[in-house]
Amino acid sequence: MSLIQKNVKGLKCDACDANSFSLEASNPLGCTDCFCFNRSNFCVQSNLVWQQVYADDRRIVFGEPAEIYSRRNNLNILKEYPLNYSSYLTDATPLYWPMPQKFLGDRTTSYNGYLRFKVLNDDRRRRMDNVLPDTNLFQIFPQVVIVGAYRKELRYVPKEVSVDGKYRVHLHESAWTSGKRPDLKVTRKDMMITLQNVQAIYVRATYIYPSPQSQASIAEVSLDIASFENTTDAGSQIAVGVEMCDACPQGYSGLSCQNAAEGYFRKLEPDYLNKPDEMVLNAAEGYFRKLEPDYLNKPDEMVLVGFSTPCACNGHSNTCDRETGSCTVGYSFVEHLTSNISGQNSEKKSEK
Repeated sequence: MSLIQKNVKGLKCDACDANSFSLEASNPLGCTDCFCFNRSNFCVQSNLVWQQVYADDRRIVFGEPAEIYSRRNNLNILKEYPLNYSSYLTDATPLYWPMPQKFLGDRTTSYNGYLRFKVLNDDRRRRMDNVLPDTNLFQIFPQVVIVGAYRKELRYVPKEVSVDGKYRVHLHESAWTSGKRPDLKVTRKDMMITLQNVQAIYVRATYIYPSPQSQASIAEVSLDIASFENTTDAGSQIAVGVEMCDACPQGYSGLSCQNAAEGYFRKLEPDYLNKPDEMVLNAAEGYFRKLEPDYLNKPDEMVLVGFSTPCACNGHSNTCDRETGSCTVGYSFVEHLTSNISGQNSEKKSEK
């Protein structure tokens, strides 16, 4: 007896149900649910193709003179530059490579794509290259951490050790856990909200207990990004899983209605980081932290994306920066006021 997948319809089960798109045999639902940041009910598979952005190869040696690593998001983070340098030793607690700025920002079109890299650890004390990870410690720490949308953190742990150090990480909710609540399932909504504003990507650098002169390196780093077809690349593949939403409401734009349209800007609520479902209240005053069982999927998560608001330029411009709201005109409103004041002062002096 065959099971009909949730989002599939048709006599031959060869079409997507309403509010879903992109029929795939590997998809447990058959088709991917439209998300559209809850601003449209209809979408189709986009016609974009997979292309890649790349990062430089990097290497650290544990020796003198040593550079100290930093502590961010409860992780020990290496420096992005220089590409090769000496680092302080660590223990079994791993160090992480930060991905470059070009991997960050709005990465909603990386959904269902892959992050690829090759990581190697060389143990000079034992004179061994490409030492495989300690299987007892391999899955204790995440291999990749994505930080986004101001307070969301997603973690990826591979199921098995790669003998050649090459890993391919699927940017799909089924592969990730929440850094805040590992017991809760990560949803498509969580993934899309995080990808809309990626603020950091960290890739694990060390998998062994390093000794002096040991080395760690990362190479062949790439991130899939859906783009308009490059006619010079005949091998481009359709970016399956990247939606194109229809009829975004007034004030919104983007393939997933995630951005402000021209004449609008993204506005965040003043208290968007401390909504009641995640706020720590003062225990001395009789309050306590209360997390609802499904708090990761509460509608309030949308406040992390912000809402489209008309530009407020006092009639001097119809457009503004879509992220900051700063008015874009030939000269600023402040300059306009300054010129008026200067003119008035000149008139007063002439009257005297």
